[in-house]
Amino acid sequence: MAKRGRKARPYEDELGMIIHPLLGRNRANKTFYVIGQPNIRFGTDENKAIFRFRQWLAKQEPQKQVDLYIRDGDKPLSRVVEWGEEVDKPHGSLTVPGSEQTTDITEGTLIRLEEEQLYRVLRRMIRHTEPAELAQKLGIPELAHLSHLKPPEPSIKLDRAFELYLAKPRDRELSKQEQGDSRRWWKQFTDIVDAHTLRDIKKEHILKYSTAIRDIRTKKDFAPTYVDHRFKKIKAILAAVRVMGEDVEEVRRVLDLCHMLVSPGKVETDPHPISRQDFSKLLAASKGDKMFYAVLLLSLNCGFYATDIQDLERTHLRSNGTLVMRRTKTKILRVSCLWDRTTRAIEAYLEEKPHNSPTLFLSNIGTPLRAEKIRKRFATKRKAAGVPSHVKFADIRDAAQTIPIEAGISEQEVRYLMGHRAGQSTDNYLKRKPDLVANACKAIEEYYFGT
Repeated sequence: MAKRGRKARPYEDELGMIIHPLLGRNRANKTFYVIGQPNIRFGTDENKAIFRFRQWLAKQEPQKQVDLYIRDGDKPLSRVVEWGEEVDKPHGSLTVPGSEQTTDITEGTLIRLEEEQLYRVLRRMIRHTEPAELAQKLGIPELAHLSHLKPPEPSIKLDRAFELYLAKPRDRELSKQEQGDSRRWWKQFTDIVDAHTLRDIKKEHILKYSTAIRDIRTKKDFAPTYVDHRFKKIKAILAAVRVMGEDVEEVRRVLDLCHMLVSPGKVETDPHPISRQDFSKLLAASKGDKMFYAVLLLSLNCGFYATDIQDLERTHLRSNGTLVMRRTKTKILRVSCLWDRTTRAIEAYLEEKPHNSPTLFLSNIGTPLRAEKIRKRFATKRKAAGVPSHVKFADIRDAAQTIPIEAGISEQEVRYLMGHRAGQSTDNYLKRKPDLVANACKAIEEYYFGT
């Protein structure tokens, strides 16, 4: 097996400065080339290669130019000299392109150079000049103290930032789901920005992440919460690092940049209850899949999201045919009266695939069934049943909320069923009286099954 080549790195000059992220140098034959496009070469002479590279770069992406004027009082400019090959020598002369002769920089000369070249010249001047002399020439006394500056402390790595987030003291421990989501979203962030430490993160990295997350949401038609949850979690992790007291200045800087991570906001949309015909088709397509058949009935019976199915445990099902559970998202208690058809479907599923897990629904490999897997299986059944692609799993919950209200059931009772805040009712009261939602559950069953 052939060995993999080393990853190309930008060329560094004798002072360890990177000329440009795209300019590389072959270690073997010393030829300068464009990283990622090795067929574009500029020769082996450093000065000429840099000049040719900048000519090539200007054609690809023209850069802003900076004009330097050297005047003698009010005298007009005597001539213009374009900045040539020796852009790194601000010492009174330069080489005119296409000529081997050196032209003196005198009063009245206009030097035109790219902004990046200007800063490179200034960096060289600072490196090669004593701080005291530099301060005198530039008229900036503070520069005399450059020699006393200490190297910056190393910035913390992004992996360490997430460890600090987990270690941060908090009133309520993170659930396993929160830890898992946080880990996945932080890894997604670090993969997209492609940085190793907090100091590496710049404005363009945050913009790149924001654009990537929004593009994923648009492409896959996810809800605005897909973006909102991720943006908020990235800020929460960085805020935790600040609280823990490590690399505080860099964290503040990156958090300021994160102000660009603006959530799209919740879009208020009208409910889209699934139609009788579409739900019947889905049930028919799921006849051979006892688990998903039970999932569909439970979701309609109780007004469940896919995440509610994911969090459902055996203990939530009562022997009297009711369901009592607390919503993971809001911690609000919800109750439901199960239909006989729903109970039979659950029993048929457990008879076919018995297990001892506290979680009611398991995947084919025996792990708790995740919400995203439920949605994917819904999409598969939807296609097999010939149901339109705009029908979503969440439309089942919309139906459980809309149908009872249209049937004249009180809004208070529907709130109990959906797990919404409902006045001053206590949890103990709901636990003792789950049949408060009996009329709502009956209205849904009558609408979809006629019984």
